[in-house]
Amino acid sequence: MNNQDLKELKKLVDAAMKDTDDRLRSYPDYGPYLNAKEQLQFITLKIDNVKLINQGDKDSINIGIMAVKSLEDTEPEYARLLMKISTRFKRL
Repeated sequence: MNNQDLKELKKLVDAAMKDTDDRLRSYPDYGPYLNAKEQLQFITLKIDNVKLINQGDKDSINIGIMAVKSLEDTEPEYARLLMKISTRFKRL
């Protein structure tokens, strides 16, 4: 993944973090939002140090699966954003 791809991933993660924070203001205890925030924070840390990402880090991300199971029916755009982030992170 080149620098442009990393910048694009970072932009997606920033947008998803903002969306997640907005949702958490209304539903502070909703598990999928809490999980999304935690994993987005982890991804942010890792893409800031892309050389340190290993297969275990990639395997630990389940935000895409969670989005499909918990959010796709009610929040399809948000779910697609989380799935896109998951897919791109796993390609690093």
